[in-house]
Amino acid sequence: MEAATLERRMGQSSRTTTAMLEALFDETNSAAWEEFHGRYGPIIRAVARALAWAMTTRRMSRRKH
Repeated sequence: MEAATLERRMGQSSRTTTAMLEALFDETNSAAWEEFHGRYGPIIRAVARALAWAMTTRRMSRRKH
């Protein structure tokens, strides 16, 4: 999916602002961390799963040769 299409589907509220990132410097700011986790948690998990799959596939292909 193109970035512009994804941005339209997610809306303006999905933009990462400097204020949001600065709020994360305060580790006691639970609202900022909840927002970050809610927004980026699924993305981070998806990337981790994709990397794990790629690494597993690579290891399995090496064993076959």
